[in-house]
Amino acid sequence: MLKRKFCWPPATPELGNLQDALAEAGQAFPRAPDDAAPYLTLGISMKSLDSLDDAEQDFQRAVSLGPTSLPSRMSLGDFYRRRRNWADAESSTVQHPL
Repeated sequence: MLKRKFCWPPATPELGNLQDALAEAGQAFPRAPDDAAPYLTLGISMKSLDSLDDAEQDFQRAVSLGPTSLPSRMSLGDFYRRRRNWADAESSTVQHPL
């Protein structure tokens, strides 16, 4: 099993470790293709870079790989709420109980 180095809070430009998080997520994909954590880290990083389409895809992939992952679901729901996409925000959290 892959030993995770992912931490919370996620990488942001303000924290100064965005490039490290992107590199770490990129290295984790081949070692753990079915793990939600790298996609969650990548989605948060892409959102920080205002690459919203990529962020959405990464959050969705994280949820599909880890449907009971609270951080993945909350990040996807928060992403949709910030975009005022209320229907998807609700369905990403409410209709899929943990």
